[in-house]
Amino acid sequence: MVRTSLSSPEPLEGQESERVEWELQYFRTHFDGLLADLGGALNEVLGQQKSIAFWRILVGPWLHHFVLFVLAQLRPNSMVATTLPRRRVAASGEDFAASTMTENYAQLVAADAAQSPVSQSAGQRDDRLATTRAPKWQRRLKAVMKAIHWCAQGILLHKAMVIVREGYFPQSTEINIWWLSRGRIRFDRRDYGLDPDALIVDQRRRTALAARLQHATTEPGATIRRLIPLHLPRIYLEGFDSLGRYADRMFREPAAAYFTCNAHWYDEVFKHQVARSRESGARLLIGQHGGNHGIVETLLPEEFERGIADRFCTWGWREDDRTIPMPAPKLMGLFWRRRAGTEAEILFTATAAVTVDSGVDPSHPYAKSRSKDYLAWQIRFLTALSPPLRCGLRFRTLWDWAGDFWKPLLKAFPEVLIENAYECGVPFRERLAACRLYVCDHLSTTYAEALAANKPTLLFWDPEITRVRSAAQPFIDALHACGILHFNPESAAREVSKAYADVHAWWSDPGKQKAVQDFRDRYLLTDKNSSKSWAKFLIGEAGSNVGESKA
Repeated sequence: MVRTSLSSPEPLEGQESERVEWELQYFRTHFDGLLADLGGALNEVLGQQKSIAFWRILVGPWLHHFVLFVLAQLRPNSMVATTLPRRRVAASGEDFAASTMTENYAQLVAADAAQSPVSQSAGQRDDRLATTRAPKWQRRLKAVMKAIHWCAQGILLHKAMVIVREGYFPQSTEINIWWLSRGRIRFDRRDYGLDPDALIVDQRRRTALAARLQHATTEPGATIRRLIPLHLPRIYLEGFDSLGRYADRMFREPAAAYFTCNAHWYDEVFKHQVARSRESGARLLIGQHGGNHGIVETLLPEEFERGIADRFCTWGWREDDRTIPMPAPKLMGLFWRRRAGTEAEILFTATAAVTVDSGVDPSHPYAKSRSKDYLAWQIRFLTALSPPLRCGLRFRTLWDWAGDFWKPLLKAFPEVLIENAYECGVPFRERLAACRLYVCDHLSTTYAEALAANKPTLLFWDPEITRVRSAAQPFIDALHACGILHFNPESAAREVSKAYADVHAWWSDPGKQKAVQDFRDRYLLTDKNSSKSWAKFLIGEAGSNVGESKA
């Protein structure tokens, strides 16, 4: 393995802010061209005539992850990896590092950057995600039950005008929308059961793909193009034909519109169906799925989603004709819980981006390159809290593949309870309902759920790192002015001490309630009649598409 150096005008070591800006600009400038070349090469190798829009939906999410990860590996003193393999397409399929699907690739990257498909020598298999094989009779029974489920779902989805998958709606809301639409809107909750592990790497096809991608002569473009044939997930090359046949089984005919909040990233069957349906005029409607959309200054995942969607449904904000404010599905069910807590516990949630290597996205405020600064802020906050308050604080993290990341905090504050959300088995909303005060240091979904439920909440972050859009600035300023949002850990800790004694009085202050309500109206929209609003919108989008097709 040899370290790959980048050519000018890439910033040099130590210039982190300039490096992040350079990565953002490079990604925005070159991603579309790279996608077009990859789509053209796949058309040639597979004998297809698909549009770039088709490949953007199907392969674009993986390419988005891959390019950002390679750029992060090429950073000076990268915390993600330090080397890249200089390899040509190998002579044997066993030497390839290709993952199976986009989700599999992202899991491996998050699990351990040192053993990711890019930084490992090709051919080594990662068995950490493997599961114990069930007995034969259980597998047969599961297959029979799945077949019955597929048949029932297939009948229900037949001739649907709108298909919704991973829309984040509560099940009761789904039933209401289905009823209001007279069955024209169907919710697809099937487990497709796609298993691409049996796909064998086709060395001939990958060699042909490599030959069609070798255009760039400067770095990092040459490195990215050289690595794509090695790491393109098998489902897009070796499994492309079988993926199409699988989609045929799952969907008898195309719908007029498809809505999702998350399936457009990792659900390969759904992506294939949407991509080919859009070739014949279907609409793709994507819903916001995180509390930072529309607020933070730069968010590459949001840019990608808005680029592939005909309509992007926001949680209340609007930036152009394609962004449509709608009641937030993720926040439904919280509307009725607006009451102050009476328990003793302080609940603190930390971001996962500092310990998960998919946080290489340079647009994320807490990309892993800033992880040490992030940990220092948490230590400063806990240091400023009084010992009795620290003893009553629950520090909740999403996951920690890095293993040792939180050890300095544990060592310094053994009285603080650190909880892994994926291991404790208690949903966030249960913890939120039981706590006295909620504290969050980043823009994510959890703070949005807390404010939507009108839970006493205190926020703090570094405004130099978490930069917000000009349209959001007045709402952020209002939260800061009333004492809900703070810009350094010590100020936040002092406010916690001030609020804790009588949190209800602190939260009920008219200034705070007005700032929160204004923020909710713009960025956390909820509605008692949300089912009617969504049914009308989805049928309207599908109906306009049908009308355009007939015309």
